[in-house]
Amino acid sequence: MVSDKSSSAAPEEGASCSAKVQLISTLFALPDMFGTGEPIKSQTQPSQIGAHVLLTTHALYSQKDQAKSKKALKKEAKDAAKSAKKEERKSVNAGQQDAEAEDYSSGNYGQPAMIQSEEKLSRTFVDVKDLSEELAEQKVWVRGRLHTSRAKGKQCFVVVRQQQYTVQCLIAVNEDVSKQMVKFASKL
Repeated sequence: MVSDKSSSAAPEEGASCSAKVQLISTLFALPDMFGTGEPIKSQTQPSQIGAHVLLTTHALYSQKDQAKSKKALKKEAKDAAKSAKKEERKSVNAGQQDAEAEDYSSGNYGQPAMIQSEEKLSRTFVDVKDLSEELAEQKVWVRGRLHTSRAKGKQCFVVVRQQQYTVQCLIAVNEDVSKQMVKFASKL
């Protein structure tokens, strides 16, 4: 019914403590602990069950501190592997950012300065409705509103709208267009 096993608890700072841990089968031990089964009256001193619980929890926590379970060890190993992968990704990303630092098309995009009629630019704009296959492979200036922009990998699709006419443009990374330019166009 009631068996006694002793275990020593870890000493707290400057004090040593040892306690007897009782393994209790509640079905048989409770009537012995409380006697006749009458209601428990409140006491100023801790009851036997309260003292037992206090000693048991103290012994359990001290045992957990001494030896970690397999599950805890496995979790620590997983966390260590996860942090190692995170550090590896950081170092790889730092190397990629150094490669991206060179923006060879920086003057071709961004917020331009206001013209304010300081100089006369000779640009000939083509209306979106007048775009045809005859103008293919030529550079043309188109004026319109941005309808949508969508990035996909190293390219960006931009739809420019002029009245009821639309044209889809492709901005792709090449020797004239940098990755930063594509990223800028996708966030317009």
